[in-house]
Amino acid sequence: MRFGAIHRFLLTLLSTFGVLAMMCLGATSLATNVLLLLGLVAVWFVPETFWHTRPWLRGTFNIGFLVLFFLELARWIAGAHVLDLTIEFLAVFQVLRLLTRRGAAHDILLLGIATLQFTAGAILGGGLGYAICFLGFVIVAPAALVLSHLRREVEGNYRQGARDRTGLPVDVPRILRSRRVVGRGFLTAMGLLSLPILVAMGALFLLFPRVGLSLLFLGERPGTGVVGFSDHVDLGQVGALRLDPSLSIRFTPENLPADPPARLPLRLRGTAYDTYDGKAWSRSLQTRHALERVGDTLLLQRFPSSSDRRILFEVEPMEPPIVFLPFGAVSLEPIVPIGESVAFQRGSESEVRYVSPLARGVRYGVLMPAVAEIPTEPLATADRSRYLTMPANLSPRVRALAHEWTVGKQSQLEIARTLEEHLKTNFTYDLRAPSSGMPQPVEHFLFESKRGHCEFFSTSLALLLREDGIPSRTVNGFVGGEYNRFGQYYAVRRSNAHSWVEAFIDEPSIPGFGHWMIFDPTPPSGVAPVESQKTVAYLRDAYEAIAERWQRNVVRYNLETQIRAVHWIGKKTAFLRNEDGESLFGFGDREKFFALVIVVAAFGAWGFTRRRRFSLRGSSKDVMATRPERLAGLSGALERTLSAIGHPRPPNVPPLRHAELLSHPKKDDVLALTQIYLEARFGGVELTDEDTQDFYRRASEIRSAKAAPASETT
Repeated sequence: MRFGAIHRFLLTLLSTFGVLAMMCLGATSLATNVLLLLGLVAVWFVPETFWHTRPWLRGTFNIGFLVLFFLELARWIAGAHVLDLTIEFLAVFQVLRLLTRRGAAHDILLLGIATLQFTAGAILGGGLGYAICFLGFVIVAPAALVLSHLRREVEGNYRQGARDRTGLPVDVPRILRSRRVVGRGFLTAMGLLSLPILVAMGALFLLFPRVGLSLLFLGERPGTGVVGFSDHVDLGQVGALRLDPSLSIRFTPENLPADPPARLPLRLRGTAYDTYDGKAWSRSLQTRHALERVGDTLLLQRFPSSSDRRILFEVEPMEPPIVFLPFGAVSLEPIVPIGESVAFQRGSESEVRYVSPLARGVRYGVLMPAVAEIPTEPLATADRSRYLTMPANLSPRVRALAHEWTVGKQSQLEIARTLEEHLKTNFTYDLRAPSSGMPQPVEHFLFESKRGHCEFFSTSLALLLREDGIPSRTVNGFVGGEYNRFGQYYAVRRSNAHSWVEAFIDEPSIPGFGHWMIFDPTPPSGVAPVESQKTVAYLRDAYEAIAERWQRNVVRYNLETQIRAVHWIGKKTAFLRNEDGESLFGFGDREKFFALVIVVAAFGAWGFTRRRRFSLRGSSKDVMATRPERLAGLSGALERTLSAIGHPRPPNVPPLRHAELLSHPKKDDVLALTQIYLEARFGGVELTDEDTQDFYRRASEIRSAKAAPASETT
């Protein structure tokens, strides 16, 4: 393996891991990720000579670096988060430097940037993709560091036309092309060195719970923005989510059967809207207050009972930080790690949000009644007015359609079911939503296209219900749940985002009281989850299960997780102790003392052997060395001999010339040894073990002779 080629390969691989790790953090945009991938392709497949022989390209990259710097500075001034900007800057700068690198100085910069990138990922808590890149970094880093140091020494010591020990000029490109510097043994040893490094890092990680320094010094980093759940939602936003397979929620019902159903379509309520202006929904009230707490339980409707069913939820970080709840949930049980704080607040339209300084998502348990409960509640006159308000520019055709479809229907429930069925059976679900850009999207949907996604169906039903005097509001959330056989939980994806309607049914039989009911006018094809191929779904489930374990046990590792880990280790090692908790090996003070003596003696013997091995220059190690090592040993022995007798060889004088001009009683012996070395070095003469031992012996005899006055050499 060529020294320069393998060094370039390892350093490029190390830097590639760093760039991919930054992309896995989710802080870079899609456009930036595409540019980074194109840059990495150019780094790997375009020869370095292409860049080095075109000076104008290097100038272009320098200008690009300045443009990147000022662009990131402008985005920071505009309010972008400093962590995201730093991550993006490091990734782009790493690719630019890879394309324009020249020599060992740039290699050190690349190593430093890669180290900063993985440090940033450790602070921010990277996911499974970051973990894979980090593992590659640890394996490659030892060899890359050693070779980078060696190359820096070669270029630093020999760039000024220095000569080697034989007096010949040093050819740096020849050294970089050499196949004798790096071999399979070296790479294997460097790779194995990563094992103790990983063990040591794992031990430190278990002993000291990680603290996100970025959260202390750089402020909260917002979660991933999700359209369709903000305070102002245009028609068309929830439909876009149907194309995104990203995981949003995991939930696990208690007491699952041995063979759980593959799908459990749970309807999870996120947020609701009461005001429609003809194109978008919003909330007229923005109040929030803390939920009532009883012990560790937050009350949603009532205090939990022993018959209630518990469902554990884990919501990925998103913005806004909404708590998704099944319809009819009675209480909420926050799961907050030790040392952290999470506040839960109820807002208008019964929306529940959480407030956490760590922006890591949230975990909570929800208690559901064993038998469906229908709580009755009054609807104030002011609230009823809000839920019956129609947009000022609503077409008269829409108003007339509401009465046309419900002719002869008397009860509110019958009217609502009739409108729901009309939309579900006579209209078509279509993600493209041809009515989205129209001045009157609802009118165009009802009378022209008759095609759209769930928001068009829910908006149409809400307006038709209001025209018939039934208070209504639209609700955005998720409907889904696919069982993950590896993680043993149900997964809810962004593609499961959905919109439906809640109508307040207030029949004359119970004046002043009623309850909210769910109506979903979207055809079944719009509610069903987006299907994936079986092989793809299998691999996806495996990856997501591993990622979930990584997030829970590594990224969110804290004092609570540390305590659980200690208890787990204690259970696994219980077989080593008796009933009283004492070790089964019965080590007393005497045994411990002898064990300590053995350990100290072993280390002493190892140190003595190592010191003796390096102090003996003519030992068997030199005899059994490879040819390059043996020749280097002979050259070193000859140089040390000349220095010992007071006649060191000047760097500009060849060895043979120096020996011929030498004035010393042992001149003939020195000349003989010099000729032996030169014949072995340049004449191809193979020295046996006996010849090598004889060389060292004669050199030792020369050193023992009394030094004569130094002579002049030219």
